Amino acid sequence: MVLDFSCVAETATLIDPEFNKTLFMTHGHLWGPGLHNSVDRWAPLNPGDVFLYGHTHKK
Repeated sequence: MVLDFSCVAETATLIDPEFNKTLFMTHGHLWGPGLHNSVDRWAPLNPGDVFLYGHTHKK
């Protein structure tokens, strides 16, 4: 499988122009909830848009 986006970049944004939806993907160590550059401070996403991250720490 060949992807149209980098798997090693800090972020990747895919836009589906047919349905006008955006998928923003990140590992989560730079962009995630509760960080100084927290996604909690972003403007709200449009309905149907997705923010996807996976970096977690188990305590």
